[in-house]
Amino acid sequence: MSGKRSQLTPLAARKKLLLMESDLNRLEFIESVRDWKAEFHRTKQQLASWGSLASLVAKVASVVPAVSGLFSRRPANEKKRRFPSLVKSLMTGTLWFLVQSLRRRL
Repeated sequence: MSGKRSQLTPLAARKKLLLMESDLNRLEFIESVRDWKAEFHRTKQQLASWGSLASLVAKVASVVPAVSGLFSRRPANEKKRRFPSLVKSLMTGTLWFLVQSLRRRL
């Protein structure tokens, strides 16, 4: 040591250390809050994408019975009606659109 006495009293040194510790704790807290916010937003985005996927699956599930009706056999003596065929065609197109939409998302 140089032989000079420190000008800090034990109380002043303790106060300085406590202030430094307080600053360090504040910085760690701010960093933890940022990490928590980032994780929250990431989880929110994942849940939103799962919700979109569930919605798409529900739409496809609602169209499947109509599509299966397109391929069902009808008696040979029954007349073919145009309007139901048009509706079934539209539903098939909707199913195709939903499948293509699902492919783009994955």
